[in-house]
Amino acid sequence: MADANDMELAREFAQNHSEAAFTELVQRHIDLVYSVARRFTGNDGDAQDVTQAVFITLARKAATLSEKTLLAGWLYETTRFTASRWMRSNLRRQQREQEAYMRSTLNDADPDKLWSQLEPHLELAMSKLVERDRLLLMLRFYQNKTGAEAAQLLGIRENTAQKRIARALERLRAIFAEQGVASTQSTIAEAISVNALRPAPAALIKTTTAVALAKAATTSTSTLTLIKGALKLMALAKTKTIIATAAIALLATTGTVAVIKIHGQHATRRSLSPSTVNGTYPDPGWTNSPLFMAIYNGDAAKTSALLEAHPEMLNESAGDAGATPVHIAACYGRGTILADLLRRGADINARTAHGHTALHDAIDHSHANCIVVLLEHNADTTLRDDTGRTPYQLAVDGRHVTGLQTLQKYGIAK
Repeated sequence: MADANDMELAREFAQNHSEAAFTELVQRHIDLVYSVARRFTGNDGDAQDVTQAVFITLARKAATLSEKTLLAGWLYETTRFTASRWMRSNLRRQQREQEAYMRSTLNDADPDKLWSQLEPHLELAMSKLVERDRLLLMLRFYQNKTGAEAAQLLGIRENTAQKRIARALERLRAIFAEQGVASTQSTIAEAISVNALRPAPAALIKTTTAVALAKAATTSTSTLTLIKGALKLMALAKTKTIIATAAIALLATTGTVAVIKIHGQHATRRSLSPSTVNGTYPDPGWTNSPLFMAIYNGDAAKTSALLEAHPEMLNESAGDAGATPVHIAACYGRGTILADLLRRGADINARTAHGHTALHDAIDHSHANCIVVLLEHNADTTLRDDTGRTPYQLAVDGRHVTGLQTLQKYGIAK
């Protein structure tokens, strides 16, 4: 048996059910299969389960293998596929078990106690959502509108509203978890829906009505100060919206936009002509950076020239999200530029204001070329964003198949 090649042993087993032939195949290749499985699963017990599954598959498929089959290669690929399937099913099982445990724990808990834990963090957590998601949750759970009613009020499709609600609830769950409050999406939804509104005192209704109708003539100084501050913030937000809207409209019609960056009472202007990528425009917060725009436009030559002349720009950050050049390259699939940035010493693990690394962004935008570049340059795959997710978890939660498959090819499974 020791002198026979792999396919001779496979045929011997398939035709004569030779236990000796199959045992020889296992002895020859078990180290390969186990090692690959171990890298995928990260622990010995699961690696053994995957290894056994692979050789069970071999036993079942031996008769169908071609004589030209390279058995080591077939076993390697089968191990990868088996481990990947195991990871997906195991992850789903763990999520179901965790959800069941959370439901059991929270269902057994005092509902009032749970709300008392959530309530102090609710509005701070809501403030971390984008405005459109805040409004959607407010309509859905503060005012108990149906999904269809909330969607109609916001002028969006119902299925879009449901997706946004699910993502926003998951964001809240992660924020509450950071504060030590264990909960699930469904529990949060129910708790907010039942408890978010409480009746205002009857006396406050009368007082508020009277003061408002009197146009604040009798209002206290502290209340007036609060009103003025709120109005100023609202006006500033409205001004920003008008500027952004006007800029986008001008860009859409002329291809050129005058970017205004406000510093206190001063403003600087600059004319730019950015191209579009997949129909989207760049973040207005970084359009005043020639390096960011060169990366955004995929201009490798200009990017290189700028960095040669201004190496200090390599790790600059801009925009509300605090993106750096590596984030821009990863977001827009600029793999060649990304590799050049890293070759020059760019911080591969730089974080945005949301905790995203370039690897998070490459996965989020399904750019396999950038994922490969980052992994080849040893990007840290254990860093978590502000929702507590590693790049792998982001790929799983967001169903980013391209990112998940690329990570798995590099043996990254958590």
